[in-house]
Amino acid sequence: MLVYPLNKTSLVGYLLLTDLHNQPALILRAELPREIYQQGHRSQQYLMGAIVLLGLLFGGVSILLLERFVLACLTRLS
Repeated sequence: MLVYPLNKTSLVGYLLLTDLHNQPALILRAELPREIYQQGHRSQQYLMGAIVLLGLLFGGVSILLLERFVLACLTRLS
């Protein structure tokens, strides 16, 4: 049996069937869609987007809090 990805959307598998004398008689070929791979790829893209958005949000909040609590006090001191 041999199974390998044909492209990003399909998977192909081969199976060699033998006859009663153990000679090759037939090769079966099956081509299936790679649905689980595609779902995993989509999930990775969503995760990366969420990480980028959360990073930007966290950075913005950090800058805002730094400005309000640290830099404002330093400007009042000077």
